[in-house]
Amino acid sequence: MRNKKRILVNLPFTAIALVSLVFFYVIGAYILKFGMDGKGRQEEWAQFGEYFGGVLGPILGFITVIGVLLTYELQRRQLKLTQIQITKQEFLANETARLSALTAALDAINTIIETPNSSMRLSLDNETAKGRREAIIREILAAAKIDPLNYM
Repeated sequence: MRNKKRILVNLPFTAIALVSLVFFYVIGAYILKFGMDGKGRQEEWAQFGEYFGGVLGPILGFITVIGVLLTYELQRRQLKLTQIQITKQEFLANETARLSALTAALDAINTIIETPNSSMRLSLDNETAKGRREAIIREILAAAKIDPLNYM
């Protein structure tokens, strides 16, 4: 995986170096063939333009296609990683909401147990309230992946 990343990072620099080499090769080959006095006839400059465009055009086009394909692949990977992160965040948000609800229920039951003359206390006997509290604590511990036997 690291080698792929290194290749993807070095690829633009390699492509630029390759295009530069080809560019200077094409100019050098033309200068060797026709000279560099600058007094060449107009037809020679037209031939140079055709030669230059004919040689470098397809090479640059090919490099452009490779660049587009690499961009597509990088975006596909990034999208996949983003989807995984979103799924994890949704799961964590749901777990947080569930634990918040359990904590609120635990607080309510503790208040009922600790308040001796509560109207709720009259409808709920002490043992039932304590049983509910223990069940909520077990569920919280299970959600947090803590062994209840080692905790209690």
